[in-house]
Amino acid sequence: MQPYLSIAVRPEHIEVRAGNAGEGIPAVVRNVEFRGPFYRLSLQMLHSGAGGLVSVDVPAQASGELPLAKDARVLLNVLAEKLLSFQAEALAN
Repeated sequence: MQPYLSIAVRPEHIEVRAGNAGEGIPAVVRNVEFRGPFYRLSLQMLHSGAGGLVSVDVPAQASGELPLAKDARVLLNVLAEKLLSFQAEALAN
């Protein structure tokens, strides 16, 4: 078995900014779900080999600063101090 590292981050620990230029991971909004005190955005990261999807929680009071429409372009920043990592072993086929 080969060891590997898994990294996780909670949706509320990912920052989202409007736009598609500048520092951050470019992404496209695929779905917006209102959940009362926050919106849960489903985002597709661009330029990732697997076309990775992530969920991000945005406080409702900050929603006016972001494009909350399908296909809008945004930038993601992961708060490094909030990353969770764990080592595991891959199952041999």
